[in-house]
Amino acid sequence: MTINRNKIIVVAMDALLLAASYLLAFLFRYESLTPALYESFVMTVWFVVLVKVSIFSLAGLHKGPWRFTGILDLVNLARATTVGSLVALGIAAFMQEMDFSRTVFVLDGVNTVILVGLFRVSIRIVYSGQLRQGVLRKLLGDGWWEDEDINGKRTLIYGADERGEILLRSLLSAQESTPYRVVGIVDDEPGRQGTAIHGIRHVGTSHQLEALIEDLAVSEVIIANDPGKETVQRVFNACKERKVPCRVVPPYLDLVHQRIGAGQLRKIDIDDLLRRDTVKIDYSRVEEMLRGKRIMVTGAAGSIGRQLCLQILESQPAELVCIDIGENPLHYLQMDIQQGGFITPVFYCCVSVMDRRKTASLFEKHKPHLVFHAAAHKHVPMMEMNIDSAILNNVGGTRNVVDLADEYGVQTFVFISTDKAVRSTNVMGWTKRMGEVYVQSRATMSRTKYLSVRFGNVLGSNGSVVPMFKAQIEAGGPLTVTHPETTRYFMTIPEAVLLILQSVLLGGSGNTMILDMGQPVKIVDLAEEMIRLAGYAPGKEIEIKFTGLRPGEKLHEELMYGDEERQATSHQKITLIRPRVCDEKDIGRFIDGLLRLAETDPLAAYETMKRRLTSTAGVKAGV
Repeated sequence: MTINRNKIIVVAMDALLLAASYLLAFLFRYESLTPALYESFVMTVWFVVLVKVSIFSLAGLHKGPWRFTGILDLVNLARATTVGSLVALGIAAFMQEMDFSRTVFVLDGVNTVILVGLFRVSIRIVYSGQLRQGVLRKLLGDGWWEDEDINGKRTLIYGADERGEILLRSLLSAQESTPYRVVGIVDDEPGRQGTAIHGIRHVGTSHQLEALIEDLAVSEVIIANDPGKETVQRVFNACKERKVPCRVVPPYLDLVHQRIGAGQLRKIDIDDLLRRDTVKIDYSRVEEMLRGKRIMVTGAAGSIGRQLCLQILESQPAELVCIDIGENPLHYLQMDIQQGGFITPVFYCCVSVMDRRKTASLFEKHKPHLVFHAAAHKHVPMMEMNIDSAILNNVGGTRNVVDLADEYGVQTFVFISTDKAVRSTNVMGWTKRMGEVYVQSRATMSRTKYLSVRFGNVLGSNGSVVPMFKAQIEAGGPLTVTHPETTRYFMTIPEAVLLILQSVLLGGSGNTMILDMGQPVKIVDLAEEMIRLAGYAPGKEIEIKFTGLRPGEKLHEELMYGDEERQATSHQKITLIRPRVCDEKDIGRFIDGLLRLAETDPLAAYETMKRRLTSTAGVKAGV
């Protein structure tokens, strides 16, 4: 059994402070200790300390590091102290060791909260250089104290609301682990001028940002809240003018976590300027679903898979198994996860889901409770040239993972689908539709809860239009758009992942969950917005060139078939599609033949799959 040295020190310090609190209670009540009172103190102090230390441990006061002590910790301390004092009073009365006033226990409780609370807060102040400086500035006045030992980029925070306070508190308490040194707060709300949060002053508005950056020698600006597209654009332009990086707190971060780490900040991007409504999910239920579970993610190094892994790790699962065929992407995923400082054991497996034997060995070894299947060949034009790979991976690989989930008793299986599965014009979309159908069929024959989640394009994903436009802008243009009327549904990667996790709670086995993508966006409008974001004039400084639709592409995508039976859920951005009747054995036999045919005649296999999925019987039966 491993002895936790830090916890021993924590408990020992609490015991000393509790004994001191109890002694002070006698002195406050009687001013001096007579021999009889001293004997009463000695006879009772041991069980008073023992009782309170035990209750402190049960209340979780010995779990977290003292350097992160906050208001909630002090409230928990007061609650635990009250319970401890009442229990100690009852024991003392029962043991008939009460030859002194009960007031001693009241005073002891007050002393405990003050002494233990002050000690823990002082530890936080000592550990946090910026917080230490703020406290001393408050005590001595501005200009009396400047701690030169504080390192980090001189940073302005935009946003003096709750999100700004949480970000500031997180950075102040992060001691040496944060690269930021906050020198001021910016906000446009009237009445906030001259105020301060945690000793950091409000220094101006976004209209003054360029001057503030120069006067305060600012190295970075962080937008903490959601001030609106116009303000974001103004802040971004000021930072760009002064050649200062601008980062944002992702709007999907829920305040329930009460911490915003430096690693969660990201550079401002096109999705910040599109300004979709912020996605909200039930974090407590999602965390309850994930915490302590063994979880497997296929396609873990892809855009969606990577964000799934990072978001899942926030909920402290028992272990996370990351499967991907790409060696380099898996390596970069490992680096991202290691930088996050997560405590969950993570396993990185360079395996193709088409290899049933190796994939089965991972199920055997890790026995996952939840599986998120994101592995797929998804680039539409590329798959038009590699039909066999699309069918073998997207249909055969999916079948392997779906079957193994049932064989190894997985509790929940989630298949990541796409809007291209609806009335598809390309092989990628048809293979995804085949995957949906097979997942539905398995749901009728298994105790495993099988779900599909269908959504459109995600901004910034590998191979999506946004990275391509960025590269074309850096090269001076032109930006290539297939057609002036082409539209696509767009969602940010974090939004999609949060809704995927929420969908697991809302859907029943066999359901397909549809994520609300908002209004479709014209690709040409997106191109123009990105050109402006880069500081150029569309059509003048950087041109837009129309190239025609690529093989397999449609002008407009859809999220649902017209005859699918849909149902609203408790989340306004998630719609449920009821399962259709599927014959699992018949579909299994069909896929067996499809995979054999794909290896010898890919085009014939493709046509066979399309006929099956578009037949009258297939539409009604879901196949």
